Formats: sequence, C-alpha cells, structure tokens
Amino acid sequence: IETANICGLAQMPPSRRNPMLTTSYGVGQVIRHALGRRVKIIYVGLGGTSTQDGGAGLAQALGAKLLDSHGKQIGYGCAWLGALKKINLQKLDARIKKVQIYGLSDVTNPLVGPNGSARIYAPQKGATPEQVKTIETNLARFARLMAGATGLKVDKLPGAGAAGGMAAGLAALCKASLLPGALTLLE
Repeated sequence: IETANICGLAQMPPSRRNPMLTTSYGVGQVIRHALGRRVKIIYVGLGGTSTQDGGAGLAQALGAKLLDSHGKQIGYGCAWLGALKKINLQKLDARIKKVQIYGLSDVTNPLVGPNGSARIYAPQKGATPEQVKTIETNLARFARLMAGATGLKVDKLPGAGAAGGMAAGLAALCKASLLPGALTLLE
C-alpha cells in the first residue's frame, strides 16, 4: 500500500495544502479492503503524504473511536486531535491481529520533538509556524492517548514521524514493525 498514492502531497495543489485538515482515513480504508482479501502480510510505504494526523484517520477507518470530552467521535485531520480525550479500541477491526503489517520508510524522525514530524515535515505540507506548534501539541496528545489505549509508547520511536506520523499510528494501533524502506525492497 503506497500512502503517497492515497493521500499524497503531489496529488494536492499547493493552494489547497493544509495539514491541519488532510487525513490518513483513505489508507485505513485500503488496509481494511486488504484485510477482506485475507492477506497475511501488508507492506505500507510511508512517505510523501499531505497529512499530519499521526494515523488518526487510518485508525478511524479501521474502527477505532476517537472521542472528545462529550464521548462523541472527533472529525478527521490533525486539527481535531486537539479535542481528543479518549481512544476506544473495542471496535478496531479484529482482523488486524491476524496479519503482519510492515511500515516502510527511509526516515528515522520520531513523532514529536525537535526532529519530529511536525517541525521537519509539516512546513513542506503548507503549515504555518503557528500550525506547526499546534500539530506538535496535537500529535503529542495523540501519542499519550495511544500509549494509554495500547500500552505502546511511540512518540520517540525512530521512524514514527514518517508520513505525517502515520508510522506511529501503525506501530501503536496495528502493532506494525517499522523497517527501512529501500533495504526492505532490495531484499
């Protein structure tokens, strides 16, 4: 599954780029379709996306409930992560447990921090300096809540910042292994 073909930066005209609003939901839909085909292994190419939602949309497409303080599902995109209070995984597609998912990327950036996804990649996706700060805050919140829901801390995981943090969502919610893309393809 190539994320750049689903929610890619190259597919978005520069005048419409806004990483606060773009979502990884389509990638989750494609993974769900692959699960319906009874695959055993899924490789997800991570890079070139227009998104900065940490894989939140992907999680929503796979059945995770991302809830606000009123218990209502939040919207799609990084902007909505500011309202996120709880992650409910009861309806997460159970077929995820029956496949091995590999996230392929050639970057080692963590999700948050000085070399994290927001600070390094959000500006090229159209984020203003103020939006970069908001994205960083929202991704950190999402990482904390994912750790609470899954028991896995991915905020500092090498490579978790790939594809707008989609790698972090895959690692935490789908138990994906993150591998170097070029080396894995050569193998």
